Amino acid sequence: MAEDDHGYYSDDSSTTSMSDSVDLTYMCIGREYSDYFKEYLLVYLPCWYLPLTVHSLPVDEEELRRLEYQHDLRFLISQDEKLYQAPLCDPGRILDIGTGTGVWAIEIGDKYPSAEVEGIDMLHLQPQMVPSNVRFVIDNLENLDTYKNNHWHHVHARDLNGFLSDAGRFSRDVFDILAPGGYFERVELDRWTIPQNKRYPCLSAFHRLLTQTLKNPLESSEDLVQSLEKAGFKSIQKKEWTIVLSKGNSSLEYFIQSLYVYGLRFFTDDLQWNILEFNIFIALIRNEIMAAGFKLNLYSVYGQKPSTGL
Repeated sequence: MAEDDHGYYSDDSSTTSMSDSVDLTYMCIGREYSDYFKEYLLVYLPCWYLPLTVHSLPVDEEELRRLEYQHDLRFLISQDEKLYQAPLCDPGRILDIGTGTGVWAIEIGDKYPSAEVEGIDMLHLQPQMVPSNVRFVIDNLENLDTYKNNHWHHVHARDLNGFLSDAGRFSRDVFDILAPGGYFERVELDRWTIPQNKRYPCLSAFHRLLTQTLKNPLESSEDLVQSLEKAGFKSIQKKEWTIVLSKGNSSLEYFIQSLYVYGLRFFTDDLQWNILEFNIFIALIRNEIMAAGFKLNLYSVYGQKPSTGL
């Protein structure tokens, strides 16, 4: 690694576990997508995963801005300006699953400069210049067998609702790789709970059409609590916040942008809508929310691996 004037290093190991073609991209409907990501998923992941990955996730600058705002919205606004809710005490090794742009891993690395921080994601969206104690790995988020058991002091994950083939197994795998006394925390935006009423006919239709393609169940906050309990975690805590969407609210634009990127490939490829039809549909959803308002639920669930009795 090469150090810059601010103590940041170029992370030359950020693409371990995948080939050099991880940075190859292609254009589709005016957005940029990862070509290697598409090929990797088609080969290694079952069909249920595709509607919310290959069809949904661009890797261009516009998407990076959306993800950066998502971080600000969830961790700096909604979560009392905290990067985590678990009662951490100088953790030595931190794993961030679903790291995205890597902003959470970088900020936690700055907060705990003596800690070893690793972020894992299936897309190469992370910067090259990172704190010297932070590294990134591109790999399958559910492939935790490569990690040592009883190793990490804190495991953080977010935005995995609807993406895990077996949420219960995922919780058990995290339990195994956590050191005794370590904490596991998941943060999820409950974007899937859409009221089925006359105020939101287009938003309800969007939700119904997109989620009916999923083969794995979506998790509520109570589902997540039960998943941690069954895995063996103790001292489980849940905290919830409400994000209000309304006219002139920046959170509304974030939500609309999120609907757009998650739905673009699905509606135009799978449902064969043309781009004009899709854009009109999204505009109608925006008008519904501006007229009636809307609330999103954000929740954090964390639990501790017992220190003794394992």
